[in-house]
Amino acid sequence: MRLYHLIGIEQINTAVTQLDQQTQVVSNANEKEFIGKDEVKAK
Repeated sequence: MRLYHLIGIEQINTAVTQLDQQTQVVSNANEKEFIGKDEVKAK
């Protein structure tokens, strides 16, 4: 029982880590878009 429980926790941690990485990529992309829009307005 404990072995399965530990495996489940590892899978959850891995999934959370992957979601965090995806969120960081998306937020980075959004920041780049906003920077690009600001540059266009400046011109």
